[in-house]
Amino acid sequence: EGAEYGGEGETKVLWRWACHNAACAIADRAEGAGHGRFESAMYGVLSGDVERAMVACTSWEDSMWAVMRCWLEYQIDAELLAGGDGTVDRMMGGMVDEADEMDGENREYPMEDVGNGVMNDAYQPAFPIPAVAEQMPADLPSAVLKGAAEFGGIESIDPTKRLRKVQVDLILGNVDSLVDALKRWIVPGGSTEEAQDCPPGLMRFSAHLALLFWRMDLVKIVDEEGSLLMDRTNDGLQKLLWIYVIHLIDSASYELVPTYVVHLRKGLRRTTMQLLLEEATYNERIEVRKSVSSRCDHWLDNYIGVEGIVPGEMWASAQTFCHKAMRSSFGGPLTRADSISWMFFDEKNRQDATRAGETLCRDLTLSGVRGALGGLHLLRDVIPPSIGDGQHTICP
Repeated sequence: EGAEYGGEGETKVLWRWACHNAACAIADRAEGAGHGRFESAMYGVLSGDVERAMVACTSWEDSMWAVMRCWLEYQIDAELLAGGDGTVDRMMGGMVDEADEMDGENREYPMEDVGNGVMNDAYQPAFPIPAVAEQMPADLPSAVLKGAAEFGGIESIDPTKRLRKVQVDLILGNVDSLVDALKRWIVPGGSTEEAQDCPPGLMRFSAHLALLFWRMDLVKIVDEEGSLLMDRTNDGLQKLLWIYVIHLIDSASYELVPTYVVHLRKGLRRTTMQLLLEEATYNERIEVRKSVSSRCDHWLDNYIGVEGIVPGEMWASAQTFCHKAMRSSFGGPLTRADSISWMFFDEKNRQDATRAGETLCRDLTLSGVRGALGGLHLLRDVIPPSIGDGQHTICP
């Protein structure tokens, strides 16, 4: 009958109205009997009655779903019953044929139904009734914030509830707010030393989120003229990524560093590369260092032109690190000898590496007994494995 007189739009209006009545009736019984709360909430969701739906919610996720589901259905009904023009006001009332319009005054409808909005003043089925419409958020941001306000909200100090703010900020596109929150959680006092107490998973998530924003162009890296943007958002994302890179170096996950370091800005990237070479020199065997060098070379070459990366950047980083180590007494002769291995990993520049090795060997052998032992270590234990010669033929 609904399809015959008013089309499917009116049928859906009547169905919504029936669900609302069912929700109200079941809720009234539930107050006295102590049961029926979930059934009432189910019909509340189907009718878009946010308050009825929220009664059964027991968690933040429940309330978010209930509000968003009611709001979405409300918007769909508005489009269907307003002819697709997006205005909710025309949703109040379904369509009727000419006979119904002419005969409307002779029909007998309870006046309280008209007053409550179940029927409009033309005696057409009307939904949502004012009691439902008034509690409906006006737009998507309002709906998200209404659902997120329950069970402690999104600004909860409980670390286990941090995902709430992440979800809400992503939905609303509040990138700056999200970046500020992540920095505050990872580095509470503003010092990177305090990041040691941060869960590694949060640092990894933040780094990947930064890469996602850049990759999907949600945050612009360059302006229309091709110049790098140094705005507050990019600064924050760079800091989040850099903190995770430092964590990888501190945890001796050296082979993962090149994957992320290529996305850092030029100055920050080159400084971090020096730290990577230094830490790997102190803590890893030559075989591992060679693998790290190869991965750095691979990733840097694949990102030439991005963030100021130029051809041969790994070689330039190795040169800078080795020449600094050759002039330094930090770590002693053995560490100075180990440091130069980074130059020998690059076959294309083996001649320059040999010259640097000769200079270092001469300096070490002329600096006393410990220096001579460092020179022996360089010729026997550093250069041969660095160039792939396992026979150790340079020095017997």
